[in-house]
Amino acid sequence: MADPLAVTFDLWQTLIVDQPGGAETRRRWRLQGAFDALNKAGFPATWEQVHNAYDGCLGVCQEVRGQGEDVSFSGQIRIFLNQIQSGLTDRLTSETLAEITETYRDAYFSCPLPAAPGSYEVLNDLQQRGVRLGLISNTGTTPGATFRQSLKSLGLLDYFDVLTFSDEVGLAKPSPRIFHLTLEQLGVTPGRAIHVGDALEHDIAGAMAAGMGSLWINHGNGRSPDPAPDAAVGSMEQVLPELARLLGRLAD
Repeated sequence: MADPLAVTFDLWQTLIVDQPGGAETRRRWRLQGAFDALNKAGFPATWEQVHNAYDGCLGVCQEVRGQGEDVSFSGQIRIFLNQIQSGLTDRLTSETLAEITETYRDAYFSCPLPAAPGSYEVLNDLQQRGVRLGLISNTGTTPGATFRQSLKSLGLLDYFDVLTFSDEVGLAKPSPRIFHLTLEQLGVTPGRAIHVGDALEHDIAGAMAAGMGSLWINHGNGRSPDPAPDAAVGSMEQVLPELARLLGRLAD
């Protein structure tokens, strides 16, 4: 019996797509929630302090991801609050900390992302053919737990055999380790797997370094891809024919 095949997918701007103004809506939701909770609890913070702390937290987390690792969601909240004032996290009551954490987490639902056109068709086709399916996501400011809720509400969750979120495993793309971890859980070797994503550095370079095939979703990027993927398409709606070709090559 032939070894199984697998396809792994990026999440953001691959299976789900952001809308104009979405990022700013979610950002303001987080900032306003933290600002209100801190002032209500007797820890007055200016809007500028909260704003700068948010940007500072993003910078710290980005540096960590640049090393192929990631910060847990609770760790991200601590970084954010301690950027407002050193040691602030430890001076807050559990109720205030929970309120800020919930607001930060649930900001995603102030402007949730819809499924990309073609996502259901691609996943259903692959599932019907017995291809093992994985998700590999750098979670950013939204935790994996929230993405699971969103995927369930969109009807996408049950397609996947394995879901790997960077905040939960402490690894981030483009490190080959997060790809290898996912493939180990899928029971598939890198040479029998293809990764689909929109980010050349995180998805394509990461998959190639892990020994996987790669399919790039090019959202109108006019430049020549570097590194060069095994195939490129313009949207999820165009993925199936190229995936079928690449999987056929792996199956030979």
